[in-house]
Amino acid sequence: MIFIGTAGHHVGSPNAIYLRDKRVDLLGKTALMINCEHVAVSQTLNWNTTLRRSTAVWPRRWWVNGSPQLTDLTLRAYHTFGVGVIGDMDPGATGEMGAIDELAPSVQIIRSPESKHTDADIPEYVPSVGLEAVGRAYAKIVDEVNKLDRKALLPATQSTQAAAER
Repeated sequence: MIFIGTAGHHVGSPNAIYLRDKRVDLLGKTALMINCEHVAVSQTLNWNTTLRRSTAVWPRRWWVNGSPQLTDLTLRAYHTFGVGVIGDMDPGATGEMGAIDELAPSVQIIRSPESKHTDADIPEYVPSVGLEAVGRAYAKIVDEVNKLDRKALLPATQSTQAAAER
């Protein structure tokens, strides 16, 4: 298992672009990429002219690049551990993963409150229950992925292409 931490998506994702342009060999062997960016925050509500924080965890946008089996096991893991998600999948990954989201099977959840990357993006607004739920869901996803061949995780277009190349 290789863990890669990237930085700088607000300056053009230089690390992800490097992986895309220089390390396609690594991504071509990758079984699963997981984006761990902005996974939990307290929900806020706009009341009159005041933004008020609640005790609920904000629902997350989500993305899966992979087979229907990968999508299903991902959504089951989120449901099992109470990770709230928006109903429809995003059309693509965002943040750092956006530059490499389709180069390997990948999953992402990301929160989108009214304010982020501000002085309100502090530990007090990141509920431990939200982090724990996501951590458990990601661990379950990794456990389930480890039971499958990489080809079973690929989107239909990539698995067809991989079969043609053999």
